[in-house]
Amino acid sequence: MAALGDTIGRRCLAVMYEHGEGGRTNLALALHYYRLAAEDGDLESENSAGEILLSEVVAQGVDVAAEQFEQAM
Repeated sequence: MAALGDTIGRRCLAVMYEHGEGGRTNLALALHYYRLAAEDGDLESENSAGEILLSEVVAQGVDVAAEQFEQAM
């Protein structure tokens, strides 16, 4: 579903990667799918992507998080 442009499918896949459902947690992939869904106008996914980015700022420091954010854009 997510590969076919299904916004809800992208969000669901992002949640699975974020929480490690069905495998290991992968925040990079979670962020990727949240961003795709957010680009389709899904505000919940946009919020979730922001939460992941904010958690990285707290965990790694502002400089590292800012660099990762720039790379993600």
